[in-house]
Amino acid sequence: MTSLFTAKTVVRFACLFLLITFAPFTLAQGLISFAEKPVQVIRGTVLHTGVAGVLLESGDLLASAEAGVQLMGFGDAIIAFGPASRIAVEHSTKATELALLEGWLKVQIKAGEQVIMIQTSRLRVRATSGTLIVHAGALRDEVFVENGTQMVAELGSKREVLREIKLDREQFAVRSGDAPLKTGGRPGREFIDEMPLTFRDGLVPVTPPKNAKVALKKEHEVGYDEVARWLESPIVLQQSLVRRFTPRLKDRAFRQSLDAALGQSRDWKPILHPPPPVIPKKSG
Repeated sequence: MTSLFTAKTVVRFACLFLLITFAPFTLAQGLISFAEKPVQVIRGTVLHTGVAGVLLESGDLLASAEAGVQLMGFGDAIIAFGPASRIAVEHSTKATELALLEGWLKVQIKAGEQVIMIQTSRLRVRATSGTLIVHAGALRDEVFVENGTQMVAELGSKREVLREIKLDREQFAVRSGDAPLKTGGRPGREFIDEMPLTFRDGLVPVTPPKNAKVALKKEHEVGYDEVARWLESPIVLQQSLVRRFTPRLKDRAFRQSLDAALGQSRDWKPILHPPPPVIPKKSG
């Protein structure tokens, strides 16, 4: 009888084994792939600290300290945000949305079917391929496209698109306050000087050890000051922050601080100051 495992078959199996063994490590979901210092992660209503290897969940609110952070696992994209930056991550099998509340964000993405939506308080960027840098500041939001082509939308007070433009390679756009979006050539000296030094080079993927299981470290239920910037921002997230943080109203200090800041807002007034129940009039 002729053996089923001929020399050629054995070689083929050996090659297949090597391909599987040394294939690039792919991720099923987003994670913190690199962090020079611990990252603040608000999940649900709890503040945690996380380090490299922590898996992320849709709806996580992240804040860096004085060091940069890299994220991976969102398709083939590499995402980095700089020191003193705050971002929200919303991820599904079909799309990834990043909200940059403040600070610096760099996204490097290969051409394909993947789309990453980035929003700030003033702009929305649709990234499909290439490399771009987004800065969200107190007075202005800026976008610089290193390579590729990106669509940038100017947003109104109700988050509606007022105008959308196309930015090509090495083009820069800035929106100051409520002024119209301005486009031009390369960014000015102020943008370059303030940009994190690591953003001047291409992003290099940093992958944590395979099968590394790193858990978030629970700190405490969030105080109002730790989530105020998100609640007071015009940025709209898929996961409603009103519904998410309503349970924290049981905490007296949280409720008082939120009431002072947002008690008369359209979203919070019905919850904090509901109208008195209507008592039907008795007939006769």
